[in-house]
Amino acid sequence: MKSSSALRILIIIPNLGRGGAQQVFWQQMNHLALHFEVFGCVFNWDGAFEQDKLGNIISLDVPGGKTWLQKVYYFIIRILRLRKIKKDRKIDISISHLEGADYVNLLSRYLDRTICWV
Repeated sequence: MKSSSALRILIIIPNLGRGGAQQVFWQQMNHLALHFEVFGCVFNWDGAFEQDKLGNIISLDVPGGKTWLQKVYYFIIRILRLRKIKKDRKIDISISHLEGADYVNLLSRYLDRTICWV
């Protein structure tokens, strides 16, 4: 029963492997999609299966980086790309899973409420 004024929710996770956080990610996506407009976001498609790429999943397409300089650079790129997604899609609430995604979520705040799962 989505209305035209349904909240727009973005759920963020670093990767789509088959761990516990990823299972919670999928459960939240499916449950919240019954009542709200829900988008998923990953840092990149590493570890993802083909079926993961279907639906409302957005990839930031940013690798992890090998050196400390690359890690800092890619961290900043993730923040900027996520902020653009939040702005372009008019996200009301963003929920992140796992520590890396929590930092990026907090630092990319636009006009959204931010929830970090630890």
